[in-house]
Amino acid sequence: MAHLSLCNRKFVCYIVRTLKKPRLKENNFPSFKKDLKISGIKFGFNLRENELRNNFNESFEHLSKFKVDFLRTDFPMDYYYKPDFKFSDKIVLECKKRKIKLLFVLGSGMSSTTVNTPKNEQEANKFVRLVSKIAKRYKGKVIAYEIWNEPEFPYFWRGNFKDFIEILKRSSFVIKKETPETFVGFNLASISNFDKYFEKIASNQTLSNIDFFGMHGYPGTLEPGDFKAYGKRISYVRKTLKKTGCNIQIWVTEFGFVAFDSTKFSSHTPKNQTNFLRQSCKIFKENKVPVVIWYRMRDAPITVLFQKIDPFENRFGLLKKDFKPKDSRIFKIIRERSMFK
Repeated sequence: MAHLSLCNRKFVCYIVRTLKKPRLKENNFPSFKKDLKISGIKFGFNLRENELRNNFNESFEHLSKFKVDFLRTDFPMDYYYKPDFKFSDKIVLECKKRKIKLLFVLGSGMSSTTVNTPKNEQEANKFVRLVSKIAKRYKGKVIAYEIWNEPEFPYFWRGNFKDFIEILKRSSFVIKKETPETFVGFNLASISNFDKYFEKIASNQTLSNIDFFGMHGYPGTLEPGDFKAYGKRISYVRKTLKKTGCNIQIWVTEFGFVAFDSTKFSSHTPKNQTNFLRQSCKIFKENKVPVVIWYRMRDAPITVLFQKIDPFENRFGLLKKDFKPKDSRIFKIIRERSMFK
């Protein structure tokens, strides 16, 4: 050491200190979670990434017209996790300008079914590195992230569910490490096996850096029952979390009811859609859900083939394709938040 310069001595000391630091063991993720809270109950819309690309200005004009609190959308990335920061910056800046809270879905989102499911450690590492980079870039600008969209469905997560749980642990860890004040969550929407999937995730270790569970559900449209089903599912989730000793919030990050102008679906009218919104929101308020996000703001054009496979998918909007309201009362109801009264 006597022959080393002061600069070199400092470098050697730094290396020694670094080597002595305990390394993070696999499946060991210290918690960086803060006790985050949302005041009151917030309302928002889901807008797919391609909707924003095709109708950016008009979409945001109508979000402002509704006076929404939240926007939930897919983070723009390609198949192998190459981010489109130019477009994500544009979304973040517009939300800031309009005072809209932003929730990004990372990985396969509502429309990003072309995002690759990590098939090996190398791909998993690449995805987690991107998540860390996103969290660092938007610290203080994005209020919440969800890891993947409905991973229990092979349509979104094309792999072993255990691998998703590992991605959830690692992604939530790096987000919280970069920005502890940001909400991090996951979501599920499975109808028949919801209990099985939720209980696989609801362990203390998995949820150590998770702030909320994003509940999805479409009773009366894509599943049996009516709006009362939401209350039963919230009750089940709370009991399961209590049983596992976890204390996370329950958000509703997708809910909705389709409406047609046609008499072919007599129970799915604009009036019934508005009533469903009102009744559901009352249940969410009674159950102290802090964030509810309707899927979706407007009906969107889709391919003829997809229309034959699923005639409901593009009819969840409270607005028609031309941005005109299906129910003339809907702007006033949401602006005044009368659905919560």
